[in-house]
Amino acid sequence: MKQFGKFGQKLRKLRKKKGISAKKLARTFNCSPSLIYNVEKDYNQPQPEFIVKTADFFEVSSDYMLGIEEKRIISEGDLLLLYRKLSSHERIVISYLLRLLVN
Repeated sequence: MKQFGKFGQKLRKLRKKKGISAKKLARTFNCSPSLIYNVEKDYNQPQPEFIVKTADFFEVSSDYMLGIEEKRIISEGDLLLLYRKLSSHERIVISYLLRLLVN
């Protein structure tokens, strides 16, 4: 696997998970669809601006996109979905822990 292969794999995985075509993502990023395809196939190395823009768009870290950090940052929406699955007691514990972290 080439140096930026993880980036391309992750870009494709996140794009598919979000249900976005390469063409739509290219319009969003104001670039050509071929750039998206080429980065996903590891034919082109992503430029730093593209890495940051991609990480921001998919709500992950640049380190995650580059394979440096394997943990995905949880988006606010995903966090809310997880919170809603908790019992009342678990919600109290989480609220207490969050207050400790913020203060």
